[in-house]
Amino acid sequence: MHLTICGAGRDQSEIKVTLKQNGKTIQEHSVLTKQGRWQVILNPESAGRNYELLIEENGVKKTHLCDLAFGDVFLFGGQSNMEYPLKDEANYDDSFSLKNIRIYTVPRVEYIQVNQKFPAFENSGWKLASSSALSDFSAIAAYTGQILNHLSEFNGSNEEEIPIGLVSCNKGGTSVSCWMDENSLKKDPDLYSHFYKRYWDDIQDQSDQTEDLKREEFAKISRRYLEACNQFKIHHPKASRAEMKRELGHTPWPGPKGKKDFGRPCGLFETMFSNISGLPFKAVIWYQGEEDTKDGEFYESLLLQLIECWRASIINRPDFYIVQLPGYNDDPAKKWPLVREAQRKVCSKLSYCHLITAIDAGSSDNIHPADKLKLGKRIGQFIYRHEYCKESVSHPEIIEVIQSDQKTLVRFDQPLFVKNPDAGQDSNPALIPIDLQDTIVFNKGQTSSAYENDPTPVYFYQDGSPLSPFTL
Repeated sequence: MHLTICGAGRDQSEIKVTLKQNGKTIQEHSVLTKQGRWQVILNPESAGRNYELLIEENGVKKTHLCDLAFGDVFLFGGQSNMEYPLKDEANYDDSFSLKNIRIYTVPRVEYIQVNQKFPAFENSGWKLASSSALSDFSAIAAYTGQILNHLSEFNGSNEEEIPIGLVSCNKGGTSVSCWMDENSLKKDPDLYSHFYKRYWDDIQDQSDQTEDLKREEFAKISRRYLEACNQFKIHHPKASRAEMKRELGHTPWPGPKGKKDFGRPCGLFETMFSNISGLPFKAVIWYQGEEDTKDGEFYESLLLQLIECWRASIINRPDFYIVQLPGYNDDPAKKWPLVREAQRKVCSKLSYCHLITAIDAGSSDNIHPADKLKLGKRIGQFIYRHEYCKESVSHPEIIEVIQSDQKTLVRFDQPLFVKNPDAGQDSNPALIPIDLQDTIVFNKGQTSSAYENDPTPVYFYQDGSPLSPFTL
């Protein structure tokens, strides 16, 4: 794929761009600036390392970038469980690092005012995946990258020579509607009315001063709640998270609406995603949905619009890997099955979307399960098999439903399995085929499987992942 390099300079200046590998010049391009801007398009290069880029203006060196790499870049989007930092993860080892991998976190800009971005952030850029750089990086992305690296080396394939880049673009507490542009919401009148128009209608008469006062008060409430949690843990060190919530209530949420609210519709599309749109990505991994469970009946349409919006903005229109919501039981609304079903249906409809189930990777009383290794490993294995081994891996699809007076037969396009009762309890249990190989039998009146907020998975498919909950 061609690579575009652009910049600014004095008008009619000569810009020379030189690309080298291992000290040898392999490309050289010259161009004149026009109205203070210039652009050079580099020819495609093979995956590899030890590249350097030199940019000169009228013979004077302006930029010299070393230790560059050409390879595959994966984009990790979503909300808090994708954002969840490695340093807080249950399996974290402070010596953990990833050789041959570069990482980049898109600055979590919440709003822009008078050309100034808030909150302020240090200049961002690509980093080597050292232990210090990874500590604040997405745990899911880090473990996925680890598996991709490990599998390519273990299998001795050519892919071990392909450098990998991981881009983290996510923010906790966000709806899908935050991550798409207004035109995408407008394509569905119901979405536009429910998520965009209603939001801004609610605060059409709100002044900036009123919004600031509401934000200050919410910050005080949040700090008081956090302090209460800390005190509870001190006085009740053996109490569970569920017990603490029963005593103190849930985390204050959501914050006040307004122009500075990062949860406003389309906001993060402009302040975060737009900074990386137009770039090529090998694939997009999307892990989100918790914030939208309250509006679960809209999620299928939301996700469809998000995928089309991002694919239209990314130059090579990559495949999406949708991570399904894990189990969670501390939500009285009981709408988590709606979101999971929407995720399953979207992946069934779109050939470029692939479902990665996570029903067994949750925590009943913690919306942010601390173990991300299990899911990161599953994502990495699925992507490696599909993107590099070119295997036709997929989540099982329903291909036939046969109903009778007493039973309903639900047939899938591949064999299904259950845990082997003789294998004992194990993190990677042995599986045995179900009686009818690819067909689940429902008794009279039964129309769904694992269709609950926090179900225990019963059926699995060939790679050991749980079958998605579903309803007929």
